[in-house]
Amino acid sequence: MKDFDPIFQLVPDYDSFCEIDLEVSDFIQHFPDEFSYQDANCFDQLNLSLASFWPAMKTDMFEPNPKAKRLMPDISVWRNSCLLLSPNAYRYLYEALKSYGELLPIWVGEQKWIILNCLTTASLLKGNVSSNEWAFNSSEVANKYIFKCLEPELAGLFCTKKLKVMVESYGLRGIRFENTVIDFISSTEKNCVVRQPQI
Repeated sequence: MKDFDPIFQLVPDYDSFCEIDLEVSDFIQHFPDEFSYQDANCFDQLNLSLASFWPAMKTDMFEPNPKAKRLMPDISVWRNSCLLLSPNAYRYLYEALKSYGELLPIWVGEQKWIILNCLTTASLLKGNVSSNEWAFNSSEVANKYIFKCLEPELAGLFCTKKLKVMVESYGLRGIRFENTVIDFISSTEKNCVVRQPQI
């Protein structure tokens, strides 16, 4: 069987790094009238584009526990499926990430950061090995740097080894790469990357 690079889920490291102080309610008034309140609050799950009405925004990093003295991240995850990039991270990763969604500017303190609203998705398939295994179609994800899954079983932001290597080689900190791969199987004559949800 052909070997495939592992798939990683991107998870913010809030143990060591601050989180961005940003909620949908901070810009919900800018959504066009055709979007309901529920649609706006679920924009990431509905894979909605925000670029045409994204406002000029400014915020800061939030430290819920001042005694913890957490650090500013270079890169983080916002709302489970958007990637937050510092100016440094944006400079290093722009070419790799620009085609996977829309790049939304936001001022964090005195610096211009970028939110990647990832619009690239991958389908989730049911594995053949057992009832609690799911799979991404390897032909759909193998050449991608980053993608998101909209299915509730595996909802979130994922990447291939290519992005992990880039982030680590540039010394960018703020996220964890959780290895979600447990095996490779053949399902309906397609090789699939399999992940077993934690119970």
